Amino acid sequence: MTKHEKITVELPEELASEVRRLVADGSFENESAALQQGIQHLLDHEAGVDDWLRREVLAGHSEYTSDPRSAVDGDRLLHAVREEAANLKRKRA
Repeated sequence: MTKHEKITVELPEELASEVRRLVADGSFENESAALQQGIQHLLDHEAGVDDWLRREVLAGHSEYTSDPRSAVDGDRLLHAVREEAANLKRKRA
């Protein structure tokens, strides 16, 4: 069984209303469950971004430092970053 620790948080009224609505709609058993899932999604997203940075950005930097002629045009780079962000967003949905 997972140990739990009680903490107190303050939310803007709009977020608190959304949490209560999700509980009332039956999406979550209680407010704690809703917040736990939201925090877990945030942690998963951050882990995905960290993984992407390690895989893609560091690899690209290493490639560039070994051969500066391999540099990517700024517009192509921005397109690739936006495409990856959209892929991560789809995975979260």
